[in-house]
Amino acid sequence: MPATRKTKDKETLGVTGTRSLNSRAMLLLLFLSLAAWVLSLQFFEFGFWSRAEPLIVWHHFVCAGIAAILFSIWLKNPETTQSIFSHPLVYLPALLGLWSLLISAGAEFPMLSVLGAPQSGQGALWFFELSLLTAAFLHCVKDVKAWRILTIVALTSSFLLALCVATWKITGSLSLLPVPDFYAYLSLALPFIAIRNTDSLFDKRLYFASWPIAFSLIGATTNLTAGMLLAVAAGALFIYGRLQKSSKLKKWGTHRGVAATI
Repeated sequence: MPATRKTKDKETLGVTGTRSLNSRAMLLLLFLSLAAWVLSLQFFEFGFWSRAEPLIVWHHFVCAGIAAILFSIWLKNPETTQSIFSHPLVYLPALLGLWSLLISAGAEFPMLSVLGAPQSGQGALWFFELSLLTAAFLHCVKDVKAWRILTIVALTSSFLLALCVATWKITGSLSLLPVPDFYAYLSLALPFIAIRNTDSLFDKRLYFASWPIAFSLIGATTNLTAGMLLAVAAGALFIYGRLQKSSKLKKWGTHRGVAATI
């Protein structure tokens, strides 16, 4: 029995852990996704909407890579991805994407409905890509080390973004999206990326660090809507933390509690 358990753990780590080539590639793509705002700098501009289009093209590239990796993992071990694809935060956006894809056939400009406007890229395809990014994150965070790396990258990227936006507004030496308010919505994800129930002091510091970084990004962009949403999220997570000790919430499960808070 111990030998069987040890073999099973090794197989699981080979698929979901950071030692797997697929998982390392997926982690890299998630890193590039979290740092995609860099492409909105004037050094990378192209197209008619020169600051937005590089982000959209990069987003499609990252999600295509994630789709290929998830498909490869599913071929090797379908059971590994079953719990991920059955998660509501994965299949609900995919269903929205499917519905948007179906009704786009009756739209005046079907491809515009599928690909979205060139300045935002939010069409039917966007929902599928949201589902892929969520699935990739859920896959990688099964491994604590991978989750820590992702959290550190997300916090660092957001802090640098806040500095760039503040520098742009104060000195005008950098050029970003014409409406920098959109950057603030990245801050809403930070506490949910950083939250994890461990006894590690380092993990707790990561979580507490996510809040000032999130609010600094909101302060730099002066997005009051995102600020109010983050304040609501802070209250919801505080209540969730207080209720977590109850047996009822423990049975409900941590990931479901976080999903409900979102």
